[in-house]
Formats: sequence, structure tokens, C-alpha cells
Amino acid sequence: APPSPQVTSVAFSQDCRRIATGDGGGQVIIWGTRVGAVKRSFSIGRNRPVIAIAFSPDGLRIACSALDDGVGKRPQTTVTGAPGWIVQVWDVKDAEISRVLQNLRSNPVDVAFSPDGKRLTCGARKDLHCFNVDAGMKLKRYTHTVLRNFKHPQVVTAAAWSPDGKQIATGAKDGGLRVWDADSGVLVWCVWGHTGKNGCL
Repeated sequence: APPSPQVTSVAFSQDCRRIATGDGGGQVIIWGTRVGAVKRSFSIGRNRPVIAIAFSPDGLRIACSALDDGVGKRPQTTVTGAPGWIVQVWDVKDAEISRVLQNLRSNPVDVAFSPDGKRLTCGARKDLHCFNVDAGMKLKRYTHTVLRNFKHPQVVTAAAWSPDGKQIATGAKDGGLRVWDADSGVLVWCVWGHTGKNGCL
């Protein structure tokens, strides 16, 4: 039998009862944590590697980022921009796609739901985009162009929400840690401690 595609992303559900994995062939599998049984599986598109994956806080949805090759199910809601990359939001129970945030300018290297599950962030190039998951519309763009005054025009590599949903932390290739106000998009502070790019938060 041919070798299985490599696992490229992993995420726990908040209730710790499930683990979602994505692979290089575009398949997403949801596993039960008790004995490792497969609960659900679906494909985001043939040969469309899953770059990042995240459960919503209530465990009802999964967000996946990938290369947009034009293959797979058609979206119900689309956010347009320049061609290239895509973020899909799936309903876990029905294994059906509910939202597509597509035509991002570059690889969305990280995806993260807000604690209330209503917003989704993804980093693409020098921007951190924030979307309304229910409407499928972009709410804010936390652009690193603003940070050029601080001489940090670098690619976003990671992002994480604070537990209260009021702030977002981002990492970038310049090794900086930046904390943003989630509602206004204003930079709160930034520090440097890494000699290389930040890869996770």
C-alpha cells in the first residue's frame, strides 16, 4: 500500500474528548481521545495540504487553512481578495463545509477562534486577518504595515487569543511578540526575545 500523507496539523477540542488532524493529502480526521477511534473524516480538497487546524471553543466547528487549488466543495460564503490561499470552516456533526474565506494573499500559517467562537483569525503575510465566522465577512485587518514605525514589517507566523477575548498575541519572522487590542486593532505593546522567527504561541 502507498504510504499515508504526513500529518501536518493537530488540534485538541476544548472538552479534551476529540483530536483533529490534517494531512498533506487534504484529509481531516477527528479522533476520540479515549481509544483513538475515528469519529469523523472529510477532505478539504484532493492534494490540498492542511496547513493549520483549530476547533471552535464549543467543538461544533473546525477551521482549516490550505492552498486554494480550486478543488473541493463550493463555499456558501466567500471572502474575496487576491488569489492563492483559503480557510475553510466545517460543521463537525455533519462533516459539511459552512464557510470559506478564500483568495487570501498568502499562506494562512495559523488559524485561531476567539474564546466566544464568533471570530476567527488567520495570519497571511504581514497581516493578521480577523473574520466574523457566522457572516463569513472580514471584520478587521491587523496589519504589520502599521508597525513599520517600529521597524517590524515582517511576516506573521503565529497568533493566539487571550482567554477573555480582549487581546490577540502575534509572532513574526523578526522574532517579535506583539499584543493587540482585539476590538480596535491597536498595537498594545511589542517586545523581542527570540533570535529567529516565532513559530508558535
